[in-house]
Amino acid sequence: MLATIASRVKTIPLVREKKEDLANIVKEIEADDKKRKITLDVAQGNLGKALSVIKNEVYFNIYYFCLDLIGKMNHSKNVLYYSSTIEKNKKFIDIYLEVLTMFYRDMLVLKEGVKTAIINENEVAYLELISQNYSKMSIIKVLQKLEQAKKMIEFNTNLVAVLDALLLGILEVKYKWKVV
Repeated sequence: MLATIASRVKTIPLVREKKEDLANIVKEIEADDKKRKITLDVAQGNLGKALSVIKNEVYFNIYYFCLDLIGKMNHSKNVLYYSSTIEKNKKFIDIYLEVLTMFYRDMLVLKEGVKTAIINENEVAYLELISQNYSKMSIIKVLQKLEQAKKMIEFNTNLVAVLDALLLGILEVKYKWKVV
């Protein structure tokens, strides 16, 4: 950056909302307690993120779908169902990948034993249960596959091929690096 530009720039510190303040704002918009908890977890103090999530019913459907996916996708025969469902809602692919990444990240955090760093506090018990089927290495590999899928979609690769490769890849690393 040029010095002349830097001299005219003012830094504005952005402060995250306190969880209680954010909870009050979200409470005014949404009556459903479960949706409010999910929103507060996902937003992590970011008011804009909280407002975009709480007003987006599709986000909650995707959230529960992804929970189902990570818990019940144990065989390659399940890949077609999950892949085709995501493909039908392809305009929300970024949300699917974001939520899956968030869940696998939380599972890795649980494996490391740092419960204070978990994003989805309301799903801790379920994520702990699911993470028993994964080793740390397999979760890391899944996160790498999710990042690779994001890049491939960014490069306009065939969505069905990317989803199939991603979901089969998740199964592969889950069993290749299986907890013994």
